[in-house]
Amino acid sequence: MKGLIRLAVVVAVMVAGISSVSAQQAKIGYIRFDELVTSMPEYKTAGEEFEKKVQEIETQRTKMQEEWSAAVKEYEEKAGTFTQIVRQAKEQEIMQMQQRIQNFVELAQQELKSVNEQLMAPIYEKAKTTVDEVAKANGYTYVFDASALIYMAPDASDLMPLVKSKLGI
Repeated sequence: MKGLIRLAVVVAVMVAGISSVSAQQAKIGYIRFDELVTSMPEYKTAGEEFEKKVQEIETQRTKMQEEWSAAVKEYEEKAGTFTQIVRQAKEQEIMQMQQRIQNFVELAQQELKSVNEQLMAPIYEKAKTTVDEVAKANGYTYVFDASALIYMAPDASDLMPLVKSKLGI
């Protein structure tokens, strides 16, 4: 009899435990993360800084391109007056200029990528931290990026207003 009572108590505790676990439903929200980032004032500032860097690089590339064009034009105009050795030297110089331009463009692309990452990293971090804080403060278990969702229920929770409010935008 004691064994039967013990078994009944164990079963009752297990049923109560299962009931409490199923009562704790996950609270799910979503946000359009890229839209959030692009709406932040820091994003515009970073974009302006990035554009300045692009213009600096473009100015330098244009200058190099103009020097190369001038060298090619001079070569074409005077090629008939050059000796074989001078002609070869000029051709070599023009090819080296062209190679320097190509190297410059490749390095510039790498630098722009690095600059973009440096400018954007703190913005993405701030956005993610704010989403985390809002989700925790409002009891969300999961927050998904809406751009990756295939289906979203009409009553799904959009965290954008809460996050923008916390960011002051």
